[in-house]
Amino acid sequence: MPRALEEIFPKLADSGYEITQEPSSVYNCISWALGLSNQKWDCYDPDAYWPPSIPRNDRIETIIQLFALEDYSLCDNHRMEQGYRMEQGYRKIVLYAFVGQFTHVAKQLEDGRWTSKLGNREVITHPSPDDLTESIYGFVHCIMRRPSSSA
Repeated sequence: MPRALEEIFPKLADSGYEITQEPSSVYNCISWALGLSNQKWDCYDPDAYWPPSIPRNDRIETIIQLFALEDYSLCDNHRMEQGYRMEQGYRKIVLYAFVGQFTHVAKQLEDGRWTSKLGNREVITHPSPDDLTESIYGFVHCIMRRPSSSA
């Protein structure tokens, strides 16, 4: 299976990523970033959860709004690599987009690495958010954070 992932995400091959959970369609990257593995959050799936106060679309602005409901705010360095570093007292996520459309979210682990639920595929741990760029996920659009006590 890793070879297939590396075809979809070419930068993974040399990143030192690891598969940490088997494929599942029960949850997705949004729910995973929020710490949930028993519920899918999806604006287009009528069987999935979606906050009633958030428009049902995948515009990146809408997804920023969704995470703001969960106490996340944009980092000052929300588009700079230094924003990927651990920040004491905060949990971070990165939102990916392609041409203004949200594609993925990854969350930072306590050791500074990142974790991603790849659609209905596996959960992986990877060193940098950039490991998933220049792929079907496009590019990192922004970095958001919330106080650890909210996590």
